[in-house]
Amino acid sequence: MLISHNRFDPKAQHIGLSFHAFQTVIGASPMFVAAFIGLAFRPFVVMLASILPGMFPIVLSGMVLWILGEGLQFASVVALTVSFGLGLSATIHFLNRLRHEEQPGQDPAIAVERATVLVGPPLILTSVVLACGLIVTVFSDLPSLRLFGWLSAFAMLAALAADLLILRPTVTFLSRLARRLSAKPFYR
Repeated sequence: MLISHNRFDPKAQHIGLSFHAFQTVIGASPMFVAAFIGLAFRPFVVMLASILPGMFPIVLSGMVLWILGEGLQFASVVALTVSFGLGLSATIHFLNRLRHEEQPGQDPAIAVERATVLVGPPLILTSVVLACGLIVTVFSDLPSLRLFGWLSAFAMLAALAADLLILRPTVTFLSRLARRLSAKPFYR
């Protein structure tokens, strides 16, 4: 466990982060980025749709670190930050393709399916290639590099799973809800 009764784990002392500070920053990051995505794509529901896929890999990776007793280290902070950015890129690509595929009067599930068919294979390939490239670092003699490698690879695959298993149904649900409430398409 990283922190116990407001005392740092020795592994985390050298970077000067407390667990609560890290929780605040990393928990706020998906919200902050979701706000920017909402501004870029305009509708509020796009912002809502991007929050869960942004948080999922961070929360899952943090849970794995906690279960394994690794604690918060510089390498894990960097790994989560890099993986968050790369995973978010896939989310943005999917949302952008979805915006182009959505047609007025058409069920949103059709646009989500078309966007998945068009963008899904590149997202999967990119995530798997990046994870394979990062996982090679587990053979390093440096413990921090091993931690960075396996955690980055894990978080990349978790981000891919979030895009395929969380983002798609969330977008479909919110798009249908937005149409019922305002009679406007998701992105218009």
